[in-house]
Amino acid sequence: EVEGYTAELQEARCVKYKRAFELSDSVDVDGIKAQMKNGILKIILPKREEVKTRKITVVAEEK
Repeated sequence: EVEGYTAELQEARCVKYKRAFELSDSVDVDGIKAQMKNGILKIILPKREEVKTRKITVVAEEK
């Protein structure tokens, strides 16, 4: 022990964790990505291309 300094101990517990989700048919399962950073799990579930919304312009005729 050195004067002016304090010894600190920091421990992290490692546990197994499992969670299952039922996915919609609109999810592109081949494009799923997951990332663990600073203890936070980020999961990206992209929509399949044919399910994505699209904008359609409607032209109305005047009488």
